[in-house]
Amino acid sequence: MPTKIWNTPSKAFTVTGFDDGYFQGLCDEWERPYYFLLRKYVPAGSTIIDIGANIGVTAFAASSAVDDVDVIAFEPAGSVFEILKTNIEQNRASNIVPIRSAVGNKSVSHIAFHENSAWGSINPAGLSTAEDPPCVTLDEFIIRWSAQHPVKPIKFVKIDVEGFEWEVIEGMENLINALDPIVQVEFNIWCLIGMQDRSVHKALEDISSKFRYVYRAIAGNSEMPIEAVDLSTREGRTHYIYAAISRGLDYDDLILSNKKLD
Repeated sequence: MPTKIWNTPSKAFTVTGFDDGYFQGLCDEWERPYYFLLRKYVPAGSTIIDIGANIGVTAFAASSAVDDVDVIAFEPAGSVFEILKTNIEQNRASNIVPIRSAVGNKSVSHIAFHENSAWGSINPAGLSTAEDPPCVTLDEFIIRWSAQHPVKPIKFVKIDVEGFEWEVIEGMENLINALDPIVQVEFNIWCLIGMQDRSVHKALEDISSKFRYVYRAIAGNSEMPIEAVDLSTREGRTHYIYAAISRGLDYDDLILSNKKLD
């Protein structure tokens, strides 16, 4: 498998991946805005949870952006998970813990999953098999994990799960109520419609019902500025969808919080 050196502003990583469009396009600018977002909002001595970690690039960005940080990286696809483990091992990234599991709103031994490199997705209408990954709610995972391991305060949760984001949020209600972490979701209009058969309006309404403040990460700036987005009304949601399509984007990184961010 191909390997390349990928640099964050503070550290170089050796990254192995599939010979596909995702890996071919991987360059130092990727995830740099995410790196600066974490540096700004996540204090030292925290835990960051990476749901949909893929081959580990976002986990590496998180592990190098914040001092004394632990990263718990979930990846359900079996073939991708093996590369994630390889990348963690070859970089001696001992502060990243890989977990092979999907994350959702219920815990089951297997959930139907379509493997497709960086674009694998939950199949909500599919029948699971023994080859499919388990699925766990984040709330249940934290209870079980913290009973066996010390856990630093969970301050940030990144979710990139091809349209399954709301189900993940439903399964972390206790975490939100107790620790109120900042949550970043890749809000992907195509994945919501094409993979999960969900209403974009309803998905935005659900997000607005759970978080007081919603921000959009403005692309193209290395320090990842954010701007407030009003999703509390249908008019606001319609405006957001229109603006997203007008920008030529089918996805945005939305930053969700119950505290106002600078």
